[in-house]
Amino acid sequence: MNKRVKLFILSISFLLTACLNNDAGNFGYVTKVNQISGITWRLDNVSRKGRQIKPLKGHQPTLFFREDGLVKGYSGLNKFFGRFVLSPGSRSISLGSGFGKEHNQGNESVMKQELGYFKALKGEHEIYRHGDELFLNHQDKKLVLVFKKTD
Repeated sequence: MNKRVKLFILSISFLLTACLNNDAGNFGYVTKVNQISGITWRLDNVSRKGRQIKPLKGHQPTLFFREDGLVKGYSGLNKFFGRFVLSPGSRSISLGSGFGKEHNQGNESVMKQELGYFKALKGEHEIYRHGDELFLNHQDKKLVLVFKKTD
């Protein structure tokens, strides 16, 4: 094998290794904020005791985590903000501390969804990422919020 071919193969293997290492944080339990920050996560569904519930069309809630421990989003009716604490040792995230929101009114079904979203979001969750999906498994183990990456 000539030197050019060897150099090409070596370059490709370094590139593939770098790509695989960059993707490694996108699969498994979230242990670092940079695995979820800077991304808008849109609620895809909520699984409650095995029953899947989809958000109302045109009113899908979102989450956006910042590196500094702040979280913001859209509830389907109002914008909200608050703090989160990521606990790598327990593979969990705590949400809801200091949550604030706008106070826009809407139709009853959208308001009901918003209340349910905030109730489900607050508290301790096991946090897992699988590529473009983010799973928040509530501490009571009866509720799983599934988000999809939008950016």
